[in-house]
Amino acid sequence: MTKEPLQQALDALTRLSFLGNGDFPGNSEGNLIARKAVLDIKQALAQQEQPAKTERQIRRMFCATYASDSSPYMDDGEAQDNSMHPCIDFLRDSPEQIRSKMIERAIAKHKEQPAQEPVAWLHGTTFQVVVSKNRPDSFSAWLPLFAAPPTQPALSDDEILNCFYASKSEGMAAYMLAVGRAIEAHCRGGQA
Repeated sequence: MTKEPLQQALDALTRLSFLGNGDFPGNSEGNLIARKAVLDIKQALAQQEQPAKTERQIRRMFCATYASDSSPYMDDGEAQDNSMHPCIDFLRDSPEQIRSKMIERAIAKHKEQPAQEPVAWLHGTTFQVVVSKNRPDSFSAWLPLFAAPPTQPALSDDEILNCFYASKSEGMAAYMLAVGRAIEAHCRGGQA
C-alpha cells in the first residue's frame, strides 16, 4: 500500500478512536480497535520511510566516494558530480542512468588522453639507444621507446634468452640479458 492511502486510513482511524469522547480517546471496543489500527499503521509508515532514508544515505556516500577528487555538490541534501559532462545526480538518476553516465565519462576521459610520444629510440640492428623525442634519422631501423608503465608481466630470464637465441646473437645474449634486467630494475624504481 502506498503512503497516501495509509495516511488517509490513519486520519480516519484516529477520528474513530476519539469518536464520542471529544478530545480524548474513547474506551469503547470500537475506539480500542481503532487505536490499535492507528499504532499498526504508524509502524507501517515508519517502516516505509526507513528504506528510502537508507537508500538516500547510500547514494550520498556513493557520490562522495565516486567524485571525491572533484568536490561533489553535497549542499542542501544534494548529491551531484558536475565536474564533467554528463552531470550525475546520484539522488534523482536511476542506477542505470548513473552507470551509463559513468561509462560515457570514462570513454570521454580516455579520448582526452594525448597520444604518447617516444622518449628514446632503439636502433634495430646495433642496439644503440638515443634519448630524444625526434627520430635520429629516417633511413635506419629505429624503434620508438615510450615512457609507459609495462602492460604485461615481466619476461623471465629464459624468455629473454629465447628471444636473443632466436635472433642468432648468442654471443651477446648474456650481455643483453644483463642490460635488459638493468632496464627493468630501473623501470620498477630500482627493484630487480
